[in-house]
Amino acid sequence: MTQPTATSRAREVGFVDGVRYLRRRTTGPSVIFVHGFCGSGDLFDVLFDSVALEDFDLIAVDLPGHGGSIALDGGEGQGADRFFRGEHLKGVANLPQGRPVVWVGWSLGAIPIAEFLTEDSQVDSRGVNLVGPSFAVGNQKAIERAGEAFSRSLRSMLSSDRSGRPETLLDFAEVICGRDLPLFKLALVGGASLTPLAVRRASLSRNVDVENFYRGLQLPLLVSIGERDPVMDVSPAMELVDPGSSTKSLSIYAGSGHSVFAEDCSRYSVELAEFVKSVTR
Repeated sequence: MTQPTATSRAREVGFVDGVRYLRRRTTGPSVIFVHGFCGSGDLFDVLFDSVALEDFDLIAVDLPGHGGSIALDGGEGQGADRFFRGEHLKGVANLPQGRPVVWVGWSLGAIPIAEFLTEDSQVDSRGVNLVGPSFAVGNQKAIERAGEAFSRSLRSMLSSDRSGRPETLLDFAEVICGRDLPLFKLALVGGASLTPLAVRRASLSRNVDVENFYRGLQLPLLVSIGERDPVMDVSPAMELVDPGSSTKSLSIYAGSGHSVFAEDCSRYSVELAEFVKSVTR
Protein backbone atom coordinates (compact mmCIF):
# COMPACT_ATOMS: atom_id res chain seq x y z
CA MET A 1 0.00 0.00 0.00
CA THR A 2 1.31 3.44 -0.93
CA GLN A 3 1.02 5.80 2.02
CA PRO A 4 0.05 9.45 1.53
CA THR A 5 2.72 12.05 2.18
CA ALA A 6 2.49 13.27 5.77
CA THR A 7 1.48 16.80 6.65
CA SER A 8 2.04 16.30 10.42
CA ARG A 9 -0.83 18.59 11.37
CA ALA A 10 -1.65 18.67 15.06
CA ARG A 11 -4.64 16.73 16.34
CA GLU A 12 -6.90 17.77 19.15
CA VAL A 13 -9.09 15.54 21.28
CA GLY A 14 -12.30 16.80 22.82
CA PHE A 15 -15.71 15.86 24.16
CA VAL A 16 -19.12 17.21 23.26
CA ASP A 17 -22.34 15.86 24.75
CA GLY A 18 -20.37 12.92 26.14
CA VAL A 19 -18.99 11.97 22.73
CA ARG A 20 -15.22 11.95 22.25
CA TYR A 21 -13.83 13.24 18.98
CA LEU A 22 -10.46 13.48 17.27
CA ARG A 23 -9.99 16.60 15.13
CA ARG A 24 -7.45 18.05 12.74
CA ARG A 25 -8.66 21.61 12.45
CA THR A 26 -8.50 23.88 9.39
CA THR A 27 -10.70 26.68 8.08
CA GLY A 28 -12.00 24.56 5.18
CA PRO A 29 -15.13 22.40 4.85
CA SER A 30 -15.60 19.76 7.51
CA VAL A 31 -15.52 16.01 7.01
CA ILE A 32 -17.05 13.98 9.85
CA PHE A 33 -16.12 10.29 10.06
CA VAL A 34 -18.40 7.77 11.80
CA HIS A 35 -17.04 4.31 12.62
CA GLY A 36 -18.73 0.91 12.57
CA PHE A 37 -19.19 -2.04 14.93
CA CYS A 38 -16.57 -2.18 17.72
CA GLY A 39 -14.73 0.74 16.13
CA SER A 40 -13.55 4.18 17.16
CA GLY A 41 -12.59 7.50 15.62
CA ASP A 42 -8.91 6.62 16.01
CA LEU A 43 -9.20 4.23 13.08
CA PHE A 44 -9.48 7.23 10.75
CA ASP A 45 -6.22 8.73 12.01
CA VAL A 46 -4.57 7.07 9.01
CA LEU A 47 -6.20 9.82 6.90
CA PHE A 48 -5.29 12.77 9.07
CA ASP A 49 -1.81 13.23 7.59
CA SER A 50 -2.98 12.99 3.98
CA VAL A 51 -1.84 15.84 1.76
CA ALA A 52 -4.95 15.36 -0.38
CA LEU A 53 -7.13 16.12 2.65
CA GLU A 54 -4.98 18.86 4.18
CA ASP A 55 -7.44 21.67 3.41
CA PHE A 56 -10.34 20.06 5.25
CA ASP A 57 -11.43 20.15 8.87
CA LEU A 58 -11.36 16.44 9.76
CA ILE A 59 -13.43 15.17 12.70
CA ALA A 60 -13.69 11.51 13.76
CA VAL A 61 -16.10 10.48 16.51
CA ASP A 62 -16.30 7.75 19.14
CA LEU A 63 -19.97 6.84 19.41
CA PRO A 64 -21.25 6.13 22.95
CA GLY A 65 -19.94 2.82 24.28
CA HIS A 66 -16.91 2.93 21.97
CA GLY A 67 -13.35 4.20 22.20
CA GLY A 68 -13.12 7.14 24.59
CA SER A 69 -16.91 7.45 24.86
CA ILE A 70 -17.43 4.24 26.80
CA ALA A 71 -20.42 4.41 29.13
CA LEU A 72 -19.48 4.45 32.80
CA ASP A 73 -21.56 1.33 33.46
CA GLY A 74 -20.02 -0.49 30.51
CA GLY A 75 -23.38 -0.65 28.78
CA GLU A 76 -24.97 -2.90 31.39
CA GLY A 77 -28.67 -2.26 31.64
CA GLN A 78 -28.68 -0.16 28.50
CA GLY A 79 -31.20 -0.96 25.79
CA ALA A 80 -30.44 -1.38 22.11
CA ASP A 81 -31.64 2.16 21.42
CA ARG A 82 -28.69 3.51 23.40
CA PHE A 83 -26.15 2.83 20.67
CA PHE A 84 -25.53 3.85 17.03
CA ARG A 85 -28.17 6.55 16.99
CA GLY A 86 -28.32 9.73 14.94
CA GLU A 87 -28.83 11.87 18.02
CA HIS A 88 -25.26 11.08 19.10
CA LEU A 89 -23.96 13.10 16.14
CA LYS A 90 -25.69 16.37 17.05
CA GLY A 91 -22.86 17.71 19.17
CA VAL A 92 -20.05 17.01 16.72
CA ALA A 93 -22.21 18.26 13.84
CA ASN A 94 -22.19 21.70 15.45
CA LEU A 95 -18.40 21.87 15.77
CA PRO A 96 -17.92 23.27 12.22
CA GLN A 97 -20.05 26.29 13.23
CA GLY A 98 -21.96 26.82 10.03
CA ARG A 99 -19.36 25.55 7.56
CA PRO A 100 -20.40 22.89 5.03
CA VAL A 101 -20.19 19.29 6.22
CA VAL A 102 -19.57 16.04 4.35
CA TRP A 103 -20.36 12.82 6.21
CA VAL A 104 -18.32 9.61 5.95
CA GLY A 105 -20.01 6.47 7.28
CA TRP A 106 -17.98 3.29 7.46
CA SER A 107 -19.92 0.03 7.72
CA LEU A 108 -22.51 0.36 10.52
CA GLY A 109 -21.73 4.08 10.66
CA ALA A 110 -24.16 4.52 7.76
CA ILE A 111 -27.07 4.07 10.18
CA PRO A 112 -26.58 7.00 12.60
CA ILE A 113 -25.77 9.30 9.68
CA ALA A 114 -29.05 8.38 8.00
CA GLU A 115 -30.95 9.01 11.21
CA PHE A 116 -29.21 12.33 11.80
CA LEU A 117 -29.95 13.56 8.28
CA THR A 118 -33.59 12.52 8.68
CA GLU A 119 -34.00 14.40 11.96
CA ASP A 120 -31.76 17.47 11.53
CA SER A 121 -32.07 20.27 8.98
CA GLN A 122 -29.91 22.91 10.69
CA VAL A 123 -26.48 21.57 9.72
CA ASP A 124 -25.21 22.47 6.25
CA SER A 125 -24.75 18.86 5.08
CA ARG A 126 -23.49 18.74 1.48
CA GLY A 127 -22.86 15.06 0.80
CA VAL A 128 -22.29 11.54 2.12
CA ASN A 129 -19.52 9.03 1.48
CA LEU A 130 -20.46 5.47 2.41
CA VAL A 131 -17.53 3.08 2.87
CA GLY A 132 -18.47 -0.60 2.86
CA PRO A 133 -21.88 0.39 4.23
CA SER A 134 -24.16 -1.74 6.36
CA PHE A 135 -27.76 -0.63 5.92
CA ALA A 136 -29.48 -3.05 8.28
CA VAL A 137 -28.92 -4.50 11.73
CA GLY A 138 -30.90 -6.70 14.09
CA ASN A 139 -32.98 -8.35 11.37
CA GLN A 140 -32.99 -11.09 8.75
CA LYS A 141 -31.60 -8.82 6.04
CA ALA A 142 -28.49 -8.14 8.12
CA ILE A 143 -27.99 -11.86 8.74
CA GLU A 144 -28.39 -12.82 5.08
CA ARG A 145 -25.95 -10.17 3.85
CA ALA A 146 -23.16 -10.93 6.30
CA GLY A 147 -20.18 -12.79 4.92
CA GLU A 148 -19.37 -16.25 6.26
CA ALA A 149 -16.00 -15.27 7.74
CA PHE A 150 -17.48 -12.21 9.41
CA SER A 151 -20.41 -14.19 10.80
CA ARG A 152 -18.00 -16.66 12.41
CA SER A 153 -15.96 -13.84 13.88
CA LEU A 154 -19.09 -12.10 15.11
CA ARG A 155 -20.26 -15.14 17.01
CA SER A 156 -17.01 -15.12 18.95
CA MET A 157 -17.17 -11.36 19.51
CA LEU A 158 -20.62 -11.80 21.08
CA SER A 159 -19.79 -14.88 23.14
CA SER A 160 -19.45 -14.58 26.91
CA ASP A 161 -16.66 -17.17 26.83
CA ARG A 162 -14.69 -15.99 23.82
CA SER A 163 -15.29 -12.25 23.36
CA GLY A 164 -12.21 -11.12 25.27
CA ARG A 165 -9.74 -13.69 24.03
CA PRO A 166 -6.76 -12.38 22.01
CA GLU A 167 -7.43 -14.85 19.20
CA THR A 168 -11.02 -13.58 18.92
CA LEU A 169 -9.93 -9.95 18.62
CA LEU A 170 -7.15 -10.80 16.17
CA ASP A 171 -9.50 -12.82 13.99
CA PHE A 172 -11.95 -9.91 13.97
CA ALA A 173 -9.19 -7.53 12.85
CA GLU A 174 -8.08 -9.94 10.10
CA VAL A 175 -11.62 -10.08 8.69
CA ILE A 176 -12.13 -6.31 8.82
CA CYS A 177 -8.77 -5.60 7.16
CA GLY A 178 -7.47 -8.20 4.72
CA ARG A 179 -4.15 -6.56 3.91
CA ASP A 180 -0.88 -6.54 5.83
CA LEU A 181 -1.33 -3.34 7.84
CA PRO A 182 -0.07 -4.16 11.36
CA LEU A 183 -0.68 -0.73 12.90
CA PHE A 184 -4.21 -0.46 11.57
CA LYS A 185 -5.02 -3.99 12.72
CA LEU A 186 -3.62 -3.13 16.12
CA ALA A 187 -5.98 -0.14 16.23
CA LEU A 188 -8.85 -2.46 15.30
CA VAL A 189 -7.94 -4.82 18.13
CA GLY A 190 -7.64 -1.90 20.54
CA GLY A 191 -11.02 -0.46 19.61
CA ALA A 192 -12.72 -3.83 19.82
CA SER A 193 -11.16 -4.62 23.19
CA LEU A 194 -12.47 -1.33 24.60
CA THR A 195 -16.05 -2.02 23.50
CA PRO A 196 -17.87 -3.86 26.34
CA LEU A 197 -19.68 -7.08 25.50
CA ALA A 198 -23.02 -5.54 26.53
CA VAL A 199 -22.46 -2.70 24.06
CA ARG A 200 -21.56 -5.12 21.26
CA ARG A 201 -24.75 -7.09 21.81
CA ALA A 202 -26.96 -4.05 22.18
CA SER A 203 -25.52 -2.44 19.04
CA LEU A 204 -26.56 -5.42 16.94
CA SER A 205 -29.92 -6.10 18.59
CA ARG A 206 -31.56 -2.88 17.47
CA ASN A 207 -33.83 -3.56 14.49
CA VAL A 208 -33.22 -0.86 11.88
CA ASP A 209 -32.95 -0.59 8.09
CA VAL A 210 -31.82 2.61 6.33
CA GLU A 211 -31.39 1.25 2.80
CA ASN A 212 -34.47 3.03 1.44
CA PHE A 213 -33.26 6.28 2.98
CA TYR A 214 -30.08 6.14 0.93
CA ARG A 215 -31.95 5.09 -2.20
CA GLY A 216 -33.92 8.30 -1.96
CA LEU A 217 -31.09 10.50 -0.69
CA GLN A 218 -31.17 13.93 -2.28
CA LEU A 219 -27.62 14.83 -1.29
CA PRO A 220 -24.62 13.86 -3.45
CA LEU A 221 -23.42 10.36 -2.61
CA LEU A 222 -20.09 8.59 -3.08
CA VAL A 223 -20.06 4.84 -2.44
CA SER A 224 -16.62 3.31 -1.80
CA ILE A 225 -16.44 -0.48 -1.61
CA GLY A 226 -13.79 -3.17 -1.68
CA GLU A 227 -14.02 -5.77 -4.41
CA ARG A 228 -13.20 -8.50 -1.87
CA ASP A 229 -15.23 -7.28 1.10
CA PRO A 230 -15.67 -10.35 3.39
CA VAL A 231 -17.93 -8.55 5.86
CA MET A 232 -21.05 -8.23 3.76
CA ASP A 233 -22.63 -8.47 0.34
CA VAL A 234 -21.68 -5.25 -1.44
CA SER A 235 -24.22 -5.53 -4.26
CA PRO A 236 -26.92 -3.48 -2.44
CA ALA A 237 -24.42 -0.63 -2.03
CA MET A 238 -23.50 -0.84 -5.70
CA GLU A 239 -27.16 -0.71 -6.67
CA LEU A 240 -27.55 2.67 -4.96
CA VAL A 241 -25.73 4.28 -7.86
CA ASP A 242 -27.58 4.49 -11.16
CA PRO A 243 -25.35 4.55 -14.26
CA GLY A 244 -25.15 8.09 -15.55
CA SER A 245 -26.25 9.67 -12.27
CA SER A 246 -24.92 13.19 -11.82
CA THR A 247 -25.15 13.11 -8.02
CA LYS A 248 -24.24 9.54 -7.09
CA SER A 249 -20.96 7.79 -7.87
CA LEU A 250 -19.44 4.39 -7.19
CA SER A 251 -15.78 3.58 -6.58
CA ILE A 252 -14.69 -0.06 -6.46
CA TYR A 253 -11.29 -0.93 -5.00
CA ALA A 254 -9.81 -3.99 -6.67
CA GLY A 255 -8.08 -6.33 -4.25
CA SER A 256 -9.36 -4.47 -1.18
CA GLY A 257 -11.70 -5.64 1.54
CA HIS A 258 -13.86 -3.84 4.06
CA SER A 259 -11.40 -1.10 5.07
CA VAL A 260 -10.68 0.61 1.76
CA PHE A 261 -9.76 3.94 3.40
CA ALA A 262 -6.84 2.18 5.10
CA GLU A 263 -6.09 -0.55 2.56
CA ASP A 264 -5.76 1.92 -0.33
CA CYS A 265 -5.26 5.11 1.62
CA SER A 266 -3.69 7.22 -1.14
CA ARG A 267 -6.40 6.56 -3.69
CA TYR A 268 -9.19 6.91 -1.16
CA SER A 269 -7.83 10.24 0.14
CA VAL A 270 -7.70 11.69 -3.36
CA GLU A 271 -11.21 10.50 -4.23
CA LEU A 272 -12.67 11.79 -0.98
CA ALA A 273 -10.96 15.15 -1.48
CA GLU A 274 -12.36 15.44 -5.00
CA PHE A 275 -15.83 14.57 -3.72
CA VAL A 276 -15.69 17.13 -0.91
CA LYS A 277 -14.46 19.85 -3.24
CA SER A 278 -17.20 19.09 -5.78
CA VAL A 279 -20.02 19.41 -3.24
CA THR A 280 -18.73 22.38 -1.25
CA ARG A 281 -17.78 24.82 -4.03
